[in-house]
Amino acid sequence: MSYSIPEYEQMVIGALINKPEKLVDLFCLVEQEDFFDLRARSLFTVIVNLYRKREDINISSLVDVLGKEISPYIITAMDKGLPSNVVKFAGIIKEHSRRQLIIRRLKEVIFPLSEGEINSDKAARMLGDIYRDHSKSIYHKKDCHVGPLIERFNDIVLKNRESGGSGILTGFEELDREYIQYQPGSMWMIIGYSSTGKTTFMSEMINRVNGMKNGENKTPIVIFSLEMTEEQMVARILANYTGFKAQVLLSGAIHDRNIPKVTSASNLLLRSNLCVYDHIRNIDQLEAEIRRLRFQDHARIVFIDFIQNITDDSNKSKYQMMSDLAVRLQNLFIELRCTGILLSQISNAEAKQDSGIIGAKGAGEFDAAADIAIRLKRSTNDERRIMLETRKNRHGAKPKFQMKFNDSWTGFI
Repeated sequence: MSYSIPEYEQMVIGALINKPEKLVDLFCLVEQEDFFDLRARSLFTVIVNLYRKREDINISSLVDVLGKEISPYIITAMDKGLPSNVVKFAGIIKEHSRRQLIIRRLKEVIFPLSEGEINSDKAARMLGDIYRDHSKSIYHKKDCHVGPLIERFNDIVLKNRESGGSGILTGFEELDREYIQYQPGSMWMIIGYSSTGKTTFMSEMINRVNGMKNGENKTPIVIFSLEMTEEQMVARILANYTGFKAQVLLSGAIHDRNIPKVTSASNLLLRSNLCVYDHIRNIDQLEAEIRRLRFQDHARIVFIDFIQNITDDSNKSKYQMMSDLAVRLQNLFIELRCTGILLSQISNAEAKQDSGIIGAKGAGEFDAAADIAIRLKRSTNDERRIMLETRKNRHGAKPKFQMKFNDSWTGFI
């Protein structure tokens, strides 16, 4: 059945009110200016704003912003709006918007050309502008010509000068001085044998960047824990800060005199901007959640511990799935401009040879896709000492440095 554009718009609005999480599916697909009906355009704008703020989206909240006159439109929209059709209908709205834009732009060329107000050369240039603008609306609205490219580059450089850097400092002096930072769109690999200290190192990374060890910081961090429960992960992070073993914290066997220190650490963690997921393993669900969080301006840094436990619904072999996963995650982090940090075991081949390559277990595509790869290796002479070796840095130096487990094995010094 075919509907008018205003009807499609009303059904999309209704679907978003009925199921606000569907807004994530429209990310980069449709925007407020694509809506023809001003009521739909206004409602879409308010829905996006409420969703970003994590506020309720319902008749009451929408009427509070737009007035009670919008109520009949909302009621009809909710009655018509089916979440299952929202992407299809939004695509129809976007296509109509593009057609209307092209028609308006063509009129600006055809009428002056027919009246002799412009010559054919200028008309051709104007048509070229129309084509480039249309291409930008399809391909993420990015003009890839050198002029706009240099403008974006200069804007980034100016922003970095004002903020003091191009990424988020790691808190590790050996990395920060080589400008190895959490850059938007980069993918890290943290690699080591089982029980080498990968999760402990991840806890150290989190505490150094979220302010628990280096002052107040609200960097949004997300952990997808595919091996531990959320309680175990929180215990690891608190153990890293307090120096008390995670098992002791989790069991509640902490001595009374140490409770204030644990309470202080818990309060610091509460003030951080951290999310921990222990129930998502499927790659489609994982990607959808990262997109949802980024849409709300969260998930600047995403940890996945560890990648070999990610699943998908295909019938591909484990090797092929991991190969596809490497490219998929790389593209996701680039698109969403967040830093992905993936924990991985060492491949069987690298375990036998220790050839000096990255050696992530699964598929070589992870080695190729990573911007930064850090290998953790215990000292053969002193098991408390651990070598952190940068096996790959796509953009610069590859520092090596030693750290030592603290007395309780909960962190590094």
